Amino acid sequence: MKNFAAPRILGNLIQISGPIVSAYFSQQDRNTPSIYHAVYLVRTVINAMWNFLIRAGVCPPKKLCTTCEVQGLTSTKEVQLMTLQGSSGLGLGMLAITHQLPLCFPVGQIVLGRMLNVLGNPIDRLGPLWRFLIADTVNSGQ
Repeated sequence: MKNFAAPRILGNLIQISGPIVSAYFSQQDRNTPSIYHAVYLVRTVINAMWNFLIRAGVCPPKKLCTTCEVQGLTSTKEVQLMTLQGSSGLGLGMLAITHQLPLCFPVGQIVLGRMLNVLGNPIDRLGPLWRFLIADTVNSGQ
C-alpha cells in the first residue's frame, strides 16, 4: 500500500461501452482530471476498512484496480476513459481514483531486453523493476 503525495480526486463510474467508460467527479473544490491523466477504477467490492483507507489517501493494491487513461472531457465534471486492461468486472457506481498525474513508463538501461506490458510492469518473469527508476510520461511527445 502506498500513500500518494499528489492530491487525489474521487469519482464514480457512470457509463460502460466496451473499453470506453465514463466517470463523474463531483468534488467542487478540485478540477476533473486532464487528458492523458491516469484514473484507477476499483474493480472489486471492498469492505468498509478498504473504503475508509481509500478515502484517507491509501491506494489499493494494483490487482484490485483497472487502469484507465483520460481520452476526453465530456463536461466540467465528466470524463471519457479508455481502459488499458480488460473491462470485464466493471460496474456502474464503482469508485474512480485519480492523482492528477499522467501515465508513466520506466525508461533507462534497466529496461533494455525486458518485456513490459502497456502499464510498464514486467511480464518476462525476471523479477520486478525498481520503482526509483526514471519514468517518462506515455504521451510526452504530444
